[in-house]
Amino acid sequence: VTLDSGSAYHNGDVRITGLTRYDEDLVRRLARIAPGAVYDQAELVAAQQRLSDSGYFDSVFVSLDTSSAVDPAPVLVKLREVRLQKVIFGVGASTDSGPRLSVEHTHYKLPGIDWRAVSKLQLERDTRSIQTELTSPPDHKNWRWAVSGLVQNELLGSLDVTSQRLRGGRSQSGERIDRNLYVQYDRAASVGTDASDPVIAQSVTANYAFTVRYYDSLPFPSKGWGWGAELGGGTTL
Repeated sequence: VTLDSGSAYHNGDVRITGLTRYDEDLVRRLARIAPGAVYDQAELVAAQQRLSDSGYFDSVFVSLDTSSAVDPAPVLVKLREVRLQKVIFGVGASTDSGPRLSVEHTHYKLPGIDWRAVSKLQLERDTRSIQTELTSPPDHKNWRWAVSGLVQNELLGSLDVTSQRLRGGRSQSGERIDRNLYVQYDRAASVGTDASDPVIAQSVTANYAFTVRYYDSLPFPSKGWGWGAELGGGTTL
């Protein structure tokens, strides 16, 4: 028996359906499907996984339209967007920190800037914190801006420590390499049980972190290797 698989298909125009809130440029930047490239099912699965992992969509289906037998064939991207806002409540307990209560709110498209905002309030026996992070949509090179802030109060033995952290920078997620560059400001005020004057510590740091992945198959590898590193420097104030 002789089987003829026929000529190879190539990726054609990306046709997107299911969008109501986001524009098509965002989907194309996340999917990273190259028009004109030889059709590869693994590449479409990887594009589907990137769209799903972005958090913007409830369901994603990417396929090549071979019904008309034309080459290059259109790439069909069918999407269903998540709700504009999401709230998650959490209740738990541990032997170290006792009972825990958390509330996390996500707004996927802030009015005016279109950034995603994730805010979280967490209460434990000895620790209370509130934090928020704003993240921009990726640009054409898949770089994102991010700004975050954290305020925390915790009891450490005989010390009552109130701390703040501000961070701003950019990150990029690639097929093989992830990069993260940011500047961070930290401040902590510690007060002893004797109600003495608080001891204040402050610092500013610049940081660069990256992760490298070399696996046999993405996004579902069976073997390979990866490594990461973070470099930073700064000064106390």
